[in-house]
Amino acid sequence: MIAELRRFVRVLRVFLHILAGLPVALIAASSRHPERMAQFWFRGLIQILNLKLDIKGQRPAQAALLAGNHVSWLDIAVVVAAHPVIFVSKA
Repeated sequence: MIAELRRFVRVLRVFLHILAGLPVALIAASSRHPERMAQFWFRGLIQILNLKLDIKGQRPAQAALLAGNHVSWLDIAVVVAAHPVIFVSKA
């Protein structure tokens, strides 16, 4: 019973976080640094999901290109939470 209640609360928190992210996305679209707002939002999502983000090594000091093959849907959340980025699609 307790585990089901915790799961329900976590799903509710994710839903509310996504709902709160919609106005944040609209504000970020006209912002000078939308990647910072995305980083803040994704860090909140990772916290709600109770994930631990452990960054090893140095982050790039200058602009960098990162090409990755997705392993899961969490890849985007982790990359954005770790460093402010802007995504582009090959499509």
